[in-house]
Amino acid sequence: MSQKSNITSIAIPESSDNHQVVDLTNLQYDIAALAEYEGMLTKLQKQRIRYNLQCEYEQGIQELSWLVERINTLSAQLETEMFKFKQIAVKTNKAYWAIQQPPNFSNKENLKLNYRIPHSIWQIHSSVIPIVSQRDGVFFLTTKTVDLFLQSQEINPEKLAKESQKRRQSLESWLLKMHAL
Repeated sequence: MSQKSNITSIAIPESSDNHQVVDLTNLQYDIAALAEYEGMLTKLQKQRIRYNLQCEYEQGIQELSWLVERINTLSAQLETEMFKFKQIAVKTNKAYWAIQQPPNFSNKENLKLNYRIPHSIWQIHSSVIPIVSQRDGVFFLTTKTVDLFLQSQEINPEKLAKESQKRRQSLESWLLKMHAL
């Protein structure tokens, strides 16, 4: 910026035309200084907007990452609970069938009675859970099908629960570190 703008006029007693020329020159300096100042302001405003957008983006990514971990942890816990539900439902269903079988009926009479008894106290209509994955900077909210009929040696609900708890603890420690920054 030019410091020339502080001078408003120079009085020259010889001619009033000179006075007008000096005022016009000072006015031109002031206009140039304002234009320069306006350019700097515009540049600063654009930088501030870009900085604010960058901060908003980084905060959004942090929040999304936290939510990805939270959703996936809850999904793992839900999967564990679904397996527990199935185990209890199978056991309870066996008791239900035992109760429904009268001890003094013949097999023929039991067949007639079985048509009126529901086959199972539980059914599966859907066994999907939400999960979130991330590839190449893109978040994908999708579902995972839980196969509740895996062999019992293939799936261990307690192991799933412990793994889910570990993920939750690591998420909480990560959040504490991020909050400390």
